[in-house]
Amino acid sequence: SAEQLQLLYQIAILGRRDLYLAPEEYAGFTMTLLRMLSFAPQDAIPSKPIAPLKKEFSNPIAKP
Repeated sequence: SAEQLQLLYQIAILGRRDLYLAPEEYAGFTMTLLRMLSFAPQDAIPSKPIAPLKKEFSNPIAKP
């Protein structure tokens, strides 16, 4: 929606403005992304955790 877009835009602008306050640029950028995520609509974030991929391990030692 237009309101959500405006909110994300404002968070980005304020995050860019406050970037000099962060100890590192990466930390400031990450905080801005976390703010955006915290204001995301609930239906935009999956509620069920994603199951990890099953990995099949081969046995490196052959049994006689």
